[in-house]
Amino acid sequence: MPTRNPLLALPPRPLAILGALAIWLGLGSLDLAWARGPFDDVKTAEGWAWSQIKRGDEADFNERCGTPPLDPKKEEDANWQNDCRKLPARFLQDLLTRAPWRDAVPFAGVLIVGARIVGDVRLANAKLIRPIEIIYSRIEGAINLTNARTDSMILLADSLMVGGFTAASLHLESDLLLLETAFKNEVNLNRAKIDGFVDMIGASFDGNLNADALQVGGALFMRSEDQNKASFKDVVLRGAKITGQVSMIGASFDGTLNADSLQVGESLHMSSDGQNKASFKDVDLSNAKITGQVSMIGASVGGKLDADSLQAGGSLFMKSDGQNKARFQDVVLRLAKIAENVDMTGATFDGKLEADDLQVGGSLLMSSDAQNKASFKRVDLRGAKITGQIDMAGASFDGRLNAQGLVGTHLLMRSEGQRKTSFMGVDLRGAKITGLVDMSGATLHRLDLSGASIAGYLELAEPGKPTVWKGNIRKPGALTLHNAHVGNLMDAKDAWPAKGHLHLDGFSFNHLGGYAGETGPEMRARGMVWWDNWARLDPNYSPAPYTQLAAALTTAGDRDAANEIRYLGRVRERETEKGLAYVWSGPIQYVAGFGIGTYTFRVLYWVIGISLTGAALLWWTVPASHTKHRGKLWCFGASLARLLPVIEINKEFTEFFNDPERERLNWWQSILFAALGIVGFVLGAILIAAVSGLTQGS
Repeated sequence: MPTRNPLLALPPRPLAILGALAIWLGLGSLDLAWARGPFDDVKTAEGWAWSQIKRGDEADFNERCGTPPLDPKKEEDANWQNDCRKLPARFLQDLLTRAPWRDAVPFAGVLIVGARIVGDVRLANAKLIRPIEIIYSRIEGAINLTNARTDSMILLADSLMVGGFTAASLHLESDLLLLETAFKNEVNLNRAKIDGFVDMIGASFDGNLNADALQVGGALFMRSEDQNKASFKDVVLRGAKITGQVSMIGASFDGTLNADSLQVGESLHMSSDGQNKASFKDVDLSNAKITGQVSMIGASVGGKLDADSLQAGGSLFMKSDGQNKARFQDVVLRLAKIAENVDMTGATFDGKLEADDLQVGGSLLMSSDAQNKASFKRVDLRGAKITGQIDMAGASFDGRLNAQGLVGTHLLMRSEGQRKTSFMGVDLRGAKITGLVDMSGATLHRLDLSGASIAGYLELAEPGKPTVWKGNIRKPGALTLHNAHVGNLMDAKDAWPAKGHLHLDGFSFNHLGGYAGETGPEMRARGMVWWDNWARLDPNYSPAPYTQLAAALTTAGDRDAANEIRYLGRVRERETEKGLAYVWSGPIQYVAGFGIGTYTFRVLYWVIGISLTGAALLWWTVPASHTKHRGKLWCFGASLARLLPVIEINKEFTEFFNDPERERLNWWQSILFAALGIVGFVLGAILIAAVSGLTQGS
């Protein structure tokens, strides 16, 4: 009896399963044989490459094809079309992800030079265990590393990447190097986590670079280097966290750089470097937090720079450097907090600079230097708090400078040598400057210091450098000092606006003169008439400048000058009075000098003059007044006694005018000398009113 195959004894269902398994194993063996065959054949590109890689050597296709190194970016070079350097993308996939090659790749990894890689390299979700290095090669497909994970380096250097490079959510425990590579399509690093550094030095991106929420454990290099220019289109770094520095030195950005909420553990470099000019379109750094400095030295930003609420632990540099001129359009620094200096020396701002509520731990430098003129349009510094000085020396402001509520140490608005400073409208209302404000040699159209407080000097001139007040279309400039307070007032005679363009209501100061301009004695030596004319530059009378001048002069020990300016101030006040007030203040002025200092003694001139007149009348019209014992001197004494009825100088004088029987005085003489007594009462009343201050304004 023939032997029966045991498989035939199996039920139909298990038998079908075994058949399917046999077919699958057979196909797998064929697939493995297909793959292993080309890799073992050194006559093929992938076989030759594998023979080099498995020995730990680089697979240099320039060597295989017998050519010098080719430039991957020169597409017209026919050598790139030679099949000797054509490498299928599947070769890389197999080496990196499939047995037996995955584990057979040496620790040096996969290093390919001068290859033309065709097809898409699909490594999404792969776990890679070896480094990948592709140098001087053309990658004509895409590379997909989405959600891939590796503990080894990934390097693309001096290559051309035609397809997209997608590494969204890639977790790389080493470095990502994209050096001097030209990317023709989009690069996606969204949510990627790179534990080492990311290096794009000299790379060019013709598509967008999306790195939203990128995390980098080291530095992010996006800079140019020597002749290798880094260039980008739209770049998104929104919410990215970079532990080290971010360097964009010398790079060009032809699209928007969105770095909203970027966090950098060290510094952010966006400067020009020698011949490599850093250039940007729109830049968004709003809410970014930079532990170190932010440097845009010599950079050019052709669009809007939005750094609203930017925080920097170091300085913010936006200055020019020699031939590298820093140039900006609209800039927003609203609510920014800069721990050290903000340096805009020699920079040009062709748009608005909005820096309201800016906080600076050091100085704000907006001055010119020897090579570069700083120029601004409209500037908003409302509520800004500057711990150090604000330096605008030599700068030009062609728009309004609004610095209401500005707080700072020193405010330097002066010209320096050939570097002339000029301003349009300047609003410093409510500003608090703990040091000095220096405007020597500057040209201003309008300056409003209403309510400002300057603890140190208000310096309007240095020797030969007065402030120039020049308005629009040949009109004079204007200075408003309503309720402003200044510690020291320093000026020159020609440092003030024209008459009608100075406003002094409520202006106060402590001292005249200082280390520059005219000294205190020189300012006082001008005479009080000059200072009266100075106060009259304000068409509206205010007692404040006269009061402050008097106080400063008194402090300086010059009481006579203080009284003189008080008197001139009272005269000015009387000019504003009307009706009975004006009429009553006339005798107060001319009879008792408003009761101010030696001007009060004017009343003596009146007393002496009226007494002499009365003495002459006695001598010429009353015979009883010139007897043997009564002469001209007696007549003067009698007249004086009659003028001062409250004071009995001599009883004889009193009895002489007590003549009810008309023995010495006729009726008209009695009336005349009675009126003289009334005049005396009036003079006394005027004197009392003057010295008591009853007629003086507040």
